[in-house]
Amino acid sequence: MKNPPCSGPNSRKRRLIVNADDFGFTRGVNRAVERCFTRGTVRSASLMAGGSAFEDAARLARSLPGLGVGAHLVLTGLRAVSEPGSLPGLADSRGFLPPSPGALIERLLRFPDARASVFRELNAQLSRIVDAGIRPTHLDSHKHVHILPPVLRSVTDLARKYSVRWIRNPFEVENAGSLLRGVAPSHRKAFWKQHVKSLVARVFRPGFMGHVGTTGLRLPDRFHGVSLTGLWNEEAALHTIGRLSPGLNEWMFHPGEADEELHRTGTRLTTQREVEMNLLCSSRLKEALEQAGMELTHFGEVKD
Repeated sequence: MKNPPCSGPNSRKRRLIVNADDFGFTRGVNRAVERCFTRGTVRSASLMAGGSAFEDAARLARSLPGLGVGAHLVLTGLRAVSEPGSLPGLADSRGFLPPSPGALIERLLRFPDARASVFRELNAQLSRIVDAGIRPTHLDSHKHVHILPPVLRSVTDLARKYSVRWIRNPFEVENAGSLLRGVAPSHRKAFWKQHVKSLVARVFRPGFMGHVGTTGLRLPDRFHGVSLTGLWNEEAALHTIGRLSPGLNEWMFHPGEADEELHRTGTRLTTQREVEMNLLCSSRLKEALEQAGMELTHFGEVKD
């Protein structure tokens, strides 16, 4: 199925948005995003309104006008931005969101109030970002849960409410053979687990594209980074650059500093965040992108 329109007559340019997810998660993640922007290839970041270091990230975002900052909408794993008790069917009495995408799906199916609560919580997250003086360049979601139809409808409604033109195209369409190159043998079990999840997610793609196509919102042509989340190294990154096609590509990373604060969060991505931070700042990566003729940009710079 053809994507909703991307970037008009210039869509055959080779353009790349290198996006840092989880901005606002911890102060070490924030420092890494700043470093990857000022010294590396990151031009875009997705801000978590419910992250413990949100205020620090918002301050940094306001000080880095060339960094495009979108909203990383969260419906799993963190405490909700909304008041405890205000999200029936979605959050527990202490205000904690479902622990996983599977648990989120279960609540959406079991509780009639959950869908309205999804809209209420995502609206609260966007309101917090806008109130901090940031105009979101795009919307995406933690664990890509906006592939789910009830969540997608809330996301597209809120994109229009807040005049956001772009949302993430979360479907990775590359085959396993091309993605496996550069993956260390010790990481191949993790790769296959993630790749199978990306294949399962494609079930939602026709409905996703059909809905977005009715809204006037924009999607990048291609998305990279799902199967290799937490597995990036220089060889895999250089191989990916060789596969980037004309049009607008988004490449997802999770840079960060593996400090004590990060380890306390319980995230599975710890030392790998430092690997990605160093990779994104490496001269080899920048040289490879220049040689490939890739134009680095962010969602706010892409014009029709």
